[in-house]
Amino acid sequence: MIESAKVGGKEQLAVGAPEDAFYGNSKVLLDFILKKTDKHFIFKENAIYIWKDANIRILKAHTHHGAITYGLVFNDKIAYHPCAKFEPHIVDYYPKSIDTLIINTTFYAKRPNIDHLCKDDTMEIINIVKPRQAIITHFATEIINKDPNKVAKEIEEQTGIHTIAAFDGAKILV
Repeated sequence: MIESAKVGGKEQLAVGAPEDAFYGNSKVLLDFILKKTDKHFIFKENAIYIWKDANIRILKAHTHHGAITYGLVFNDKIAYHPCAKFEPHIVDYYPKSIDTLIINTTFYAKRPNIDHLCKDDTMEIINIVKPRQAIITHFATEIINKDPNKVAKEIEEQTGIHTIAAFDGAKILV
């Protein structure tokens, strides 16, 4: 993705991720890729980073299959909940006045011992945070087969929060 974003080399590009993405045996941001970026941020709990006109706040650390991950808040308007198991205390770190909450909603039904959110987890998060709108993304086959738009509609009907299913090329106004 980084290489694709830098095709032509005209756009400035920053990348941010937890420390283990940059260092160690399991790093995924390789040196030759980082050389293509203009800036990189190593996420730390409660840190704030500025890139161009974006204020990026890093929330409380939590785990996803043994890796550290973080929720993000952009300009106090858009929050991103990463792929992770549902931990109710983490949701308390999200601002309650955001316009848009993007949530990785992998499964329709809960799967024991798998660190991914399901539809019910997503609804609980939405009910706590109460964003103006929610966007669900990161679907496994189970949600694809049920139709992500129908799942989003179910979530919207049960939470009262406008909910959209992400799709390739989507542009959402906030």
